[in-house]
Amino acid sequence: MQFELLFPSTVFVADDTRGEKAPGWLSASFTASDMFLQTQDSRHRLYAAEMPAGLVKLGSNKEGVQASKSGYIVIIQPQLLQPGVKTTQNQEVLLLVEKGQGDIARGRALFHHPGGVRCSACHRLEQQGNAFAPDLKDISTRADAEMIIRSILEPSAEITEGFVSLTIETKEGEIHEGLIVSESGRVLTLANPSGQTVDILRTDIAKRESSESSAMPGGLGDVLSPLQVADLVAYLKHEGSHGSHQESLVSSRSVLSGDATANLPSNDQVIRTSTENTRPAALELNFLSDGVDVHLNGQTIARFYHQHPEVHRPFWAHIKTPSGRQVTRRYPPIEGLDSMDHPHMHPGLALGYAVLNDINFWHNREGRVAHKGYDDVYVNADNAGFSVSQSYLDAEGAEICEEVTHYSFQPNVDGYLLMWDTRYASEDEFYFGVKEEMGLALRVATPLVVKSGSGRILASHGGINESGTWGKIADWWDYAGVVDRHFIGIQLMSGPGNPDIWSHSRDYGVLVANPFPVDIKPNRDHQTIIKRGSSLRLRFGIQIHEHGQVEDFQPEMAYQRYLNAMLR
Repeated sequence: MQFELLFPSTVFVADDTRGEKAPGWLSASFTASDMFLQTQDSRHRLYAAEMPAGLVKLGSNKEGVQASKSGYIVIIQPQLLQPGVKTTQNQEVLLLVEKGQGDIARGRALFHHPGGVRCSACHRLEQQGNAFAPDLKDISTRADAEMIIRSILEPSAEITEGFVSLTIETKEGEIHEGLIVSESGRVLTLANPSGQTVDILRTDIAKRESSESSAMPGGLGDVLSPLQVADLVAYLKHEGSHGSHQESLVSSRSVLSGDATANLPSNDQVIRTSTENTRPAALELNFLSDGVDVHLNGQTIARFYHQHPEVHRPFWAHIKTPSGRQVTRRYPPIEGLDSMDHPHMHPGLALGYAVLNDINFWHNREGRVAHKGYDDVYVNADNAGFSVSQSYLDAEGAEICEEVTHYSFQPNVDGYLLMWDTRYASEDEFYFGVKEEMGLALRVATPLVVKSGSGRILASHGGINESGTWGKIADWWDYAGVVDRHFIGIQLMSGPGNPDIWSHSRDYGVLVANPFPVDIKPNRDHQTIIKRGSSLRLRFGIQIHEHGQVEDFQPEMAYQRYLNAMLR
């Protein structure tokens, strides 16, 4: 594994204790701690090392180890703020900016990260942060570098009208300082420098004073080096004119398996991928204890669950267009706003099988899918992805087969593409049966359904809606409609090498891309047998699209783009 650190950091490596000893490179370069990370099936000791900013290369988890063990887990605690011995001066920063030495990615981390200066507590950029303080989205057109530097290091030198700090003393002697967020005849709301708001009844106010100082904290020159201020300037000038990321970040607490919990560093992980590509990118992955959040331009666009108390298989939920319009049904559905049928069988987008070795993995009753771990996590300038391993277990907990799936997100002119590549294998023979409920299942957002919304189903062969698509083999299906005068939808596409795919498509909002024989009486005894040593591979493309007009989206062109991407 290798990655590039934006900042000096404490790097933790969690090593599986079943290996009996740590790999040689880990013992030589890291210090063993007394902290452990517990996963569903193993215990990992944490090793720590202080690393400078730059490229980090880690060795194999099997170096000098004979015993069977899982892969190691890397957790990073960045040290964003490192107070210097002297106060940073405006002219020092300006010289660096004029030489082009500011780094956009480092500046972005300093702006947004909890361990940075947290400008986002009051300022909003990239759809992140609070909008209490002046808008910075077009700062590059309103201020030159010298003025931006002055605003950072001398915030009270020139205060934007309406953004002076207010001090309130209540009749009980409490003191509150901050910006006025709102004020009515009854309540005054203040935002403090940490971004928290407080409501104060006007009848409780004993004294109210406006300060000659800015509400923005001073003293940043004491905690930021000249280069770090230049990094902030680079980020503000870039975002203030383009509104998109220059470098991609991975933001996560940790990459955990199962219900893993440990006394881990509290700061988010910040990694810049080791790539020479500097084209703008805006994808982020946020790994949580039960899954992954995917962000595009600061907007959460999808949520992956590797475990859930109500759904016994992995799934994607809350899938949205880049602007935030939902294309899958809310999960869980909301009574009065959504149809309440099959709330946990149709959580959004998922692979499911009603007959796998005669075990039902669709209805959340007999079989369950157990999470094993994540691998191959990456964020590049134009895509991001990860792999996940799962075990399909019968009612007694015996493994039927293993599933390994790789997901990759790629923004494009229509929205973004989710590329889905799954393999099933086992040391023993297993089989898939015939049912409607077999394959990649989609449940669309309520406004997109055919039956009661604005939606329509279109297949590659020209069939429309349930009557024209059910049971028919196709290359792709687009379930889409008009929401808020925008044509939005989700297109399922069959990938290269797949068996023939037919659709179990329904006007009430569900569509299953089924890779097994059509569910009709002559086929119901058929078994797709995966022999020992063999595997079944299924690949799909999922295009999330959003346009002003129906004719602006061409699903066949999107399908050809997906096929071309698979060849690269």
